[in-house]
Amino acid sequence: MSVPFKASDGPFANPLILALEISSSALLHDRKEPFLRASLSSIGETLHCGQVLLVEHINGQWAKPFVWTSSLQSMACSLLPPELDDMDPILQAFSEHRSICIADVEDLPDGPQKRNFQARQIRSAFCIPILHEGQLCGGLCLARRAPDQQWTLEETSICHLLGNILAMVLTHFRLYSQLRLKHKQLRDILDAFSNPVCIIDMETNKILFSNKSVQENFPDSDDPENDFCYSKLMGRDSPCPYCTNAIIRGTSEPYQWTYQNELSKRTYSVVDKVISWDNDKLVRLSIATDVTDILRTRHEKQSAVIASQAKSEFLAHMSHEIRTPLNGIIGLTHLALQSTPAGELKEYLLKIRSSSTNLLAIINDILDLSKIEANKMVLENVNFMVEEVLDFVYTSIRFPLEQKGLEYKCELADDVPLKLWGDGLRLKQVLLNLMSNAVKFTARGNVGLRITREQTREGDSLHFMVSDTGMGISREYQKHLFDPYTQASSSISRRFGGTGLGLTICKRIAELMKGSLWCESELGTGSRFHLCIPCAPARNVFCQTDDESHNVPPLENTQDIRILLVEDNEINQEIAKAMLRHLNIEHDLAQNGREAVRMALAGSYDAVLMDVYMPVMDGMSATKEIRKHAKIGKKPLPIIAMTAVTLPETVDEIMRSGMNDHIAKPVNLAALRKKLAHWLNLP
Repeated sequence: MSVPFKASDGPFANPLILALEISSSALLHDRKEPFLRASLSSIGETLHCGQVLLVEHINGQWAKPFVWTSSLQSMACSLLPPELDDMDPILQAFSEHRSICIADVEDLPDGPQKRNFQARQIRSAFCIPILHEGQLCGGLCLARRAPDQQWTLEETSICHLLGNILAMVLTHFRLYSQLRLKHKQLRDILDAFSNPVCIIDMETNKILFSNKSVQENFPDSDDPENDFCYSKLMGRDSPCPYCTNAIIRGTSEPYQWTYQNELSKRTYSVVDKVISWDNDKLVRLSIATDVTDILRTRHEKQSAVIASQAKSEFLAHMSHEIRTPLNGIIGLTHLALQSTPAGELKEYLLKIRSSSTNLLAIINDILDLSKIEANKMVLENVNFMVEEVLDFVYTSIRFPLEQKGLEYKCELADDVPLKLWGDGLRLKQVLLNLMSNAVKFTARGNVGLRITREQTREGDSLHFMVSDTGMGISREYQKHLFDPYTQASSSISRRFGGTGLGLTICKRIAELMKGSLWCESELGTGSRFHLCIPCAPARNVFCQTDDESHNVPPLENTQDIRILLVEDNEINQEIAKAMLRHLNIEHDLAQNGREAVRMALAGSYDAVLMDVYMPVMDGMSATKEIRKHAKIGKKPLPIIAMTAVTLPETVDEIMRSGMNDHIAKPVNLAALRKKLAHWLNLP
């Protein structure tokens, strides 16, 4: 790739402009090597050097140097690129964060370094370490052959400035490389699925992305330009009259439908959803499942149930597979933002973090439905504050309320306990979904939330009523209101976005809470959704709030503590190490289970953070080996599992392997601090 900058003519010509051009041009390049070579050329020509050398320091090792040599015979002569072994004194200085300025090589004491410079006809040199936030990234060496060229104060200042610029450039390319790797991993995951997955331009109907399954199930046509979805996927010559673009464009909910390919006569069940693509352009994500054989062999109703279950299993599997690289993207973006980037780079990182967090929330919702359908969702029972739940709901809907000019009313009866026992997170989820729907379907007037305490046949209960002055819901539609994906047949849902999975999840969570959820509505008079759950006051006085969990303080008295971190994913390694550094915990890293067994048995650690699924040897097998070969009489070593799979049966298997505890991924800093404080007996 060509580099769109070059040093100006003349001595010291525009060095500041050169530095600015190097830093700004780096954002436009994705290939590090040609960019660095062109940058070194510009630096060498500007500072009249015979040779400029840049050596990177990566993962504690020195990489092969990038070298530029002047094309001018009077300056270059026989300046051959040095080997790393020839640079030991300079590399040692870089490791100690020291600069070296050699005004005249002849003034050096006799030794290998002087002879090396003389053999390469170097008369003077200036070498500086490249540091980013105190961490060594590499080193920059500038060499001259002319004996009358001394390093002035102005030149050394320019070199230090260029060193700082190159530190940011190297950091940029490393972050870009890591993000590109995660992008490739996401694509490989999608290619691994047997279900056809594609992304379609909603304006032109052209396929922007497709996985391998699309190529295998829908052969290419004779015309390579004919990559329209209706032609490739459906065997049609013109756009579909039943295209889902108009249905899904105004909603964030998925839309499920079925079609038959007109050429192959195969029937597919498809889930369509609007997502953001390049430059926030809205595109359609389509995931298809071939249901031909199912529909041929079973009754239509039975077939629909099976297709729905197959879809849920596929989506749950896809969600689990995507979460690992997605969590890496979120963590990596968080670390990148901590390096105080500026300008467009910061804006891009903020957009990546926002999009990744939203995608993770969608995946978690899909997993919720899958867990409920598989009877694997387990509610948590802890103390929580009613005020915190209400504040969370209001804060989440405040912007659309103000945007529509709606009035918000919240009434809390005097006899409702302010502190409750149960699953506060799931209660927030249900109330937020109901309130969001109320705001969505109300054009003018008000929405409200009223909480009362009632005595029913089931006992003491809390009654939450969400009301609105919107368009209301017909009695016919209310019969199917809590069915999954009912927006497929509702004109109201097609216009306003529908309820999708949201109300289905809410009703089933209410049932898990031993409560109920129902709706009262008439067209034109608004709607009232009622949630009734058992009233269980808090079991002790203290209830932790969200604010208390944000600012996590470091652990104290950790000077003699050392733990073993076992993690194979490089991005997760960086995130975990950053958290441990924040908690003031010294740690060593093992990259697979076999390495963890060796280090745990040979070293003296106070605890182990063990990833569960790893190559070579998994975490559960490693734990069994550690327990099997532990020295008799030695204090048991606490082993804490780190896993993205938190289903009850998986947790039981983890505990049976010999681990003491587990923590869910993505790891929460407050939860990690609590676990370590408990098992390390720290305050």
